[in-house]
Amino acid sequence: MGLKPNKINQDLFKDYSRYYYSIGGRWSAKTFDSILAILTRLENWPETRACFMRKVYGSIKDTLFADAIKILNLAGIEYTKTVSPLHITLKNGSTIIFKGADDAEKLKGLSAVSIVLMDEANEFTEQDFETIDQSIRGGHYHSIYLCHNPVPKLAGSLFWFEKQFQVSETTGEILRYYDDNLGTYVSTLRTTYKNNEYCPENVKKRLEGYKNTNPALYKLWALGLYAEMKGVIFKNWDIAKQVPDGVDELGIGLDFGFSSDPAACVKVWANSTDIWIKGLVYSTDLTNDELYDKMVLAGVDQYDLIIADSAEPKSREDLFRRGFYRIEKVNKKPNYKAEMVNVLSAYKIHLIDGDTDLQREFQTFSWAEDKTGKLLPKPKDGNDHYIDAFIMLCHERIGVTSNIVY
Repeated sequence: MGLKPNKINQDLFKDYSRYYYSIGGRWSAKTFDSILAILTRLENWPETRACFMRKVYGSIKDTLFADAIKILNLAGIEYTKTVSPLHITLKNGSTIIFKGADDAEKLKGLSAVSIVLMDEANEFTEQDFETIDQSIRGGHYHSIYLCHNPVPKLAGSLFWFEKQFQVSETTGEILRYYDDNLGTYVSTLRTTYKNNEYCPENVKKRLEGYKNTNPALYKLWALGLYAEMKGVIFKNWDIAKQVPDGVDELGIGLDFGFSSDPAACVKVWANSTDIWIKGLVYSTDLTNDELYDKMVLAGVDQYDLIIADSAEPKSREDLFRRGFYRIEKVNKKPNYKAEMVNVLSAYKIHLIDGDTDLQREFQTFSWAEDKTGKLLPKPKDGNDHYIDAFIMLCHERIGVTSNIVY
């Protein structure tokens, strides 16, 4: 295979371990390189079975499955695929199945599997990990690859994966050790975008820019370290499986993006006390035609009300001409985001389907600070594209100038 992982991850994977644990900032290539390493093993070991996992199965098709297909194509590996169920078969008979851990029944059926990838490992519970670990019995050289970004944490607390795996505080330093409790070898690594030889220049600038505009995000995403988030804005949210019957639909919120910033599209429902949000599109490098196609595929109808960013009239016109006949601009005014945060704080907010990008934004959306660390009454610059789409829609539909009354 001509395509190879970044040098640091080649070194991580060169010696056999039962567990490969990779934690790193955004764009550190930990998932990409882990998939590539697993594909190399599958190519070398015919009839081997691997399982790629996320906590929520519904998020896999546009993430892990799409990533695996992209890497297979880049590497020139022959394969066949099915999408119902998600399944990939290599020419030599090795296979990749895809499972979620959001249903205990979905953790069954791993007895023929010898390799597991747990992407966004922070989404999984310790019980999920133990169940998966005890279930894989197929083939030989059993391994579990775990990848995730650092996530905000409370002072003095430890996540289960922090207690389970030793990781060097030094970026790019591999630890390989024998764990008496686990009874096997473990390899761990912390990386940042600087360890990714293919990270685009515009992304590097964006991540480094957080050093001044949002130090907590800089620590999480650029340095790959845990950070305690100060002044988190939304604390009134949880995860819900679905929207209850009889709740009114508010419409679609749309934030345009292109390069390092993703286009973000949400659907929102509300009653007098609660709001439900479902992420529909969250993707970079989309042309307006591609954005339209993804929105249609996600279920947006031509007559759905869409509130979009007022800064891009050309993009709104493009989508209107493609067939979204009720797309409108948000009527922004000074400090409208802070105003809407106060309005939305009165609601209980439910995030549908466990969309991890949506969760991540709600975990890190926080108030700005002055030079002394005092919180200011305006949201901090950061990765808040879903939230921007959400706030723009709510500004027009349930803001203080809205005529909607429940």
